[in-house]
Parts: sequence; C-alpha cells; structure tokens
Amino acid sequence: MSEVLLSVIIPTKNRHKVLIPTIKTLSKNISDSRVEFVIQDNSNDNIEMLEYQKQANDSRIRYFYDSEDIGLKKNFDYALIHSCGKYLILIGDDDLVNPYIMDVLDHAVKSEIECLIYPRATYYWPDVVFQKEVEFFAPASIQIIKNADLNIQKLSSAEELQYVLSMGGIYLYKLPALYHGIVKKEIVDAIYKKHGTYILGPSPDICLAISLAFELDFYHYINFPVSIAGASYDSAAGMGRRGEHSAALENAPKWLPKDTIANWDIKIPRLWNGFTVYAQSIFIVFKHNNRVLNLNYFKLYDKILYGNFKDIIFLKKTFSFKSLDFLRKNWMIIKNRALNIIKAFVLSLPDFMFSFIIKRYGYFADLKHIKNIDNVESCMQWLKAEYKNKFRA
Repeated sequence: MSEVLLSVIIPTKNRHKVLIPTIKTLSKNISDSRVEFVIQDNSNDNIEMLEYQKQANDSRIRYFYDSEDIGLKKNFDYALIHSCGKYLILIGDDDLVNPYIMDVLDHAVKSEIECLIYPRATYYWPDVVFQKEVEFFAPASIQIIKNADLNIQKLSSAEELQYVLSMGGIYLYKLPALYHGIVKKEIVDAIYKKHGTYILGPSPDICLAISLAFELDFYHYINFPVSIAGASYDSAAGMGRRGEHSAALENAPKWLPKDTIANWDIKIPRLWNGFTVYAQSIFIVFKHNNRVLNLNYFKLYDKILYGNFKDIIFLKKTFSFKSLDFLRKNWMIIKNRALNIIKAFVLSLPDFMFSFIIKRYGYFADLKHIKNIDNVESCMQWLKAEYKNKFRA
C-alpha cells in the first residue's frame, strides 16, 4: 500500500445496517490507493462487519473493534488515533464522500492548504420519515448546491468564530471542520496533545470545529460538495426530520458523555436538542482552553422557541432567561408564538404551494433536489455523472 494521503474516518456503534452499504460503496467508487477507510466500531457484536471485511478483501479498509462500552468520546478518539493519513476527514456511518474527493485534495495540497471546508450535500436514505414530505424533504433523495465550482477562498478563524457566537452557537456555519471537512493530521493531533482527547464536549462536530478555530488563524473554503451527510432513520438527522430530536436533559440519549449533566452551563436550558448540545459543547471547549465565552444566549433562546415552541417550559426554568428584561423576554415569546403559527400554516399548505415557497427561501434557493436515489450506490453514481467534467479523465 502506498503512502496514505487521506484517512476517511468512520466511528460507529450498532449500525451495521447502514455502515456496510456505506463502506462498500466508498471502497468500490474510490479506487485511489492513497486513501484508507478507518472504521472504529463499538457495537455490541461485530459478526456482520467481520464477514463483510473478509469478503471485501480491501487492505485500505482498516477495521478496529472494541466490545467494551467505551462511550462516544473514546470511540471517536480511538478512530482518530488509528488514522495514518496526512489529511483526515471524519464522517458518520451513513455518510459518503464525493467520488472526486482525491482530485479535490490534490488541488488543496498544491495550494498548501491545512484545512478545507465546503457546502456538504445531504442524502436522505429511503427509510427516513418526514413530518411532511415535500420538495427538498423526501426519502431517497439528494439536497445539493446548484452551481458547484473549484474556486477557493481564504477564511479567518477569529471572524467566523465571532459570527457563530453572535448567532448563539446554533450551527457550524463556516467554522473550520474535521467532521465533513478535510484537515491536516498534525493540526488535529495538536488538540489531543493539549487535552488528552480530541472531543472535549458532548457534540464531536462542534467541539472539533471550535478546537480547530483555536489552532488555525486561517483556513479555506471550496464551493464544491466534497462529502455528503447521510440521514437514515436512526441517525440524529433522521430523528430531527420526524420531530424526535428533543427531550429533557435527564432523558437524553445514553451516548452523551456521563459528565454532561453535571457540567451543564446554567445559562443553557436543561433541554437536549441540537441547539443546546452545540451551545454546551462550545461552553466546554472554551472552558478547557481558559477562554472567555461571549455567546449570545438571547439568540439561542430565540432559536429554541422557533424550533419547538413547546420547549418554553424548559426555557422558563433557566435563570438567565428569567432575568431578561420584561419587554425583551415577552417580545421573544410573542414573536416566536406567532412564527410557529405561521410555520404550522405553511406546513399545512398543499404540496405544490409549499414547494413554491421553499424553493425561494434563503438557504434552499441555492439548492437543487434530486429524487429517486434509491441507495448509496445510486447516490455515488449520480455524483460521478454530475461532476465528471470538472476533473481530468
């Protein structure tokens, strides 16, 4: 095997149903000998995976298994420790990387880029259930940018981090990323050397992003979907699409680190959903790095209410929300109550009307929706055909 340029890293647990077709598709469609696929498995058993590995007979698939319940953070740590590539990309067990990823990486290497982010696509597996199936939200389909190109721009970690904090820490936006981002291994390993772990808080993607922002002054963005986020039924994305990605903190999934509740930021509602777990992760990373956190909690509360107005019961118990001035607090409540009524009305519209609206709405206006992509292999074949003219034959 030649020197490894890229490690595609996949931590997993009890999800061989999606893992096996994913790794089968990746290894089949990416033939470059300079890539390795590192799988760190913490499943209850690994019989299926061992059988697949034997049949695959691909030395680029490096499989590691730990039968002891080591938890999410250690599983991610071990996955990263086992990687040998000069560059790393971390994905989920139902995610894909673009079949032209090595062409993009060669482009980045020539430009001496240390970290590369991009607008990732989304693939909805056939088993995903939606609250409402309409344009952009349907099983067996792809959401992807309309006009991909290979133009690269330079970004500032300080500027992007400040923007994320000003928005309440609810999304990654354009932070440097290892989860669906390509980063030099030496940069990632610097995090481990400082803290004895790569993952400081409950959400690996935002924890790594904040840690990378502390390590890098600048990084780069390419307007090309280098990887594809998968949403299958049992994934966090799949849960979110059917409205199940929210609960009292005490009822949060077992994969959250055991010390999560004990170390919870008192300014964050004791609610488990994507927004609060992101904010808590940011809080933990800042704490470990002895940095002052200037997070816009008001924006966080606003997003929580807009996402699910019923979560106001958790917000009302949060001291910093209760201490907001009367006008500001009640305006937030009234505004988001009205927005939720409008949102419910829009969701109740006939499909053709809803599709007409969403196609013209900010984020979605820049996307196209490809239907009838029945499996991950079909997804890779569509990507091959879509972007074949952007690279040398």
